[in-house]
Amino acid sequence: MQQIPHEIKEYLSYDSSTGELTWLQKSACNINIGDVAGSIGGNGYTQVKFKYRKYSAHRVAWFLYTGKQPPDFIDHKNGNKSDNTWDNLREATRSQNQQNKGKPCTNISGYKGVSWYKKSNKWKAYITLDSKQYHLGLFGTPEEAYKAYCVAADKLHKQFANY
Repeated sequence: MQQIPHEIKEYLSYDSSTGELTWLQKSACNINIGDVAGSIGGNGYTQVKFKYRKYSAHRVAWFLYTGKQPPDFIDHKNGNKSDNTWDNLREATRSQNQQNKGKPCTNISGYKGVSWYKKSNKWKAYITLDSKQYHLGLFGTPEEAYKAYCVAADKLHKQFANY
């Protein structure tokens, strides 16, 4: 993962209660001291440009708050990629970070972990853990399938479960 340069401490401050990064000194001509740093990129994460390179704001926040290089994966507990308050950030594995994702935009059931299974004309419940998908059963309604998903998510994903 991308390392945060140590000198960034001289240029940015982090407010752990708001999640905002603020410029302490100018690093470019269009920056003013006291301005909120960063903008939301196409991927939904706030990014900060420092010395011609872009850095994810949540990684910079981790570095400024802890004084240590951030771990490979930082999870936003509430799923909001631009909420960089300290209480919303936690270290995660790749698998845990994936567990906290919402339902895909291609989902037609309206429920995470539920899809239509054409061969049986039923709703299929499934869950993924460590890149392996587990079949939870076939159900008459998407709501029944979703209940099965939620039970499995509580058991397998624990605090990273996202309904």
